[in-house]
Amino acid sequence: MIDNLISIAVYTASSREDRILTAKHLAQKLHLPFFLSMPNNLSVGPFLTKTAGYIPNQDFHYFLVVTDHRIELQANHTRFKPISVDFLDSAYQKRLSLANPHHELILKAVGVKPNLTLSVIDATAGLGEDAFLLATLGCQVHCLERSGIIAALLEDGISRLLAMQPNLNTQFSWEHADAIDYLTQLTEAQCPHVIYVDPMFPHRRKSAGIRKEMQVLRALVGDDQDDVALLFIALQKAKQRVVVKRSRLAPAISGNRAPDWVIVGKSSRFDVYSTLSHSHSKHGMAALF
Repeated sequence: MIDNLISIAVYTASSREDRILTAKHLAQKLHLPFFLSMPNNLSVGPFLTKTAGYIPNQDFHYFLVVTDHRIELQANHTRFKPISVDFLDSAYQKRLSLANPHHELILKAVGVKPNLTLSVIDATAGLGEDAFLLATLGCQVHCLERSGIIAALLEDGISRLLAMQPNLNTQFSWEHADAIDYLTQLTEAQCPHVIYVDPMFPHRRKSAGIRKEMQVLRALVGDDQDDVALLFIALQKAKQRVVVKRSRLAPAISGNRAPDWVIVGKSSRFDVYSTLSHSHSKHGMAALF
């Protein structure tokens, strides 16, 4: 669960009117405090600056910072690097250049093939790393993210990507929404071929290998405690398959139905549930849980 004591605000040091308006609108949308810095102020923290009569990092744990170029999540009282979504970054491009079913097991799990356009709902999009890969390799991906903070970062990153690569406009879309609520209201015609689920992995005692940005995201959004309910509705709505990403040694999502097949990597695995051919109908699926 999310720590209710975590405090977050929106902040900008930009002097550009459009970016100030972006920050104000973001604060209003997320119902967060908004602070505007004054020019030529002293630095008071690893990343933040002092406002007139106000020092941000005395009162808040995290800031959504609107810069001239992007939106970043900055953690106070730490030396964590600001978190943002930048699909044009060299790391994303390198991953894309190396992508093939042998190197990227998600492609095999989802069923990506040349000249085949799959519609995919990424039900737990997070920072959109896997969704970006699927979209740029031909899938039509719609991202869902229920955390307003993470959704703001994702929307900013996708918007900047589409501004530079408008050819992806029909491949990559996003929405701030709870996946269970969203999937429940889909009509049969609106259902995708594949639903991809990457729930926050259960907390591990030995967490030294967890990326620092994931530690921050876990502090903000907590573990996904409704993954059983999400899998249940996903199995009813996916036309071909549901793909669940898990850490390699984690148990499958609870329920009486086991994955139809499992693809195991070095640190994670993909549990694949086919929705094409079952001995049961989708209307009788409640019996499986």
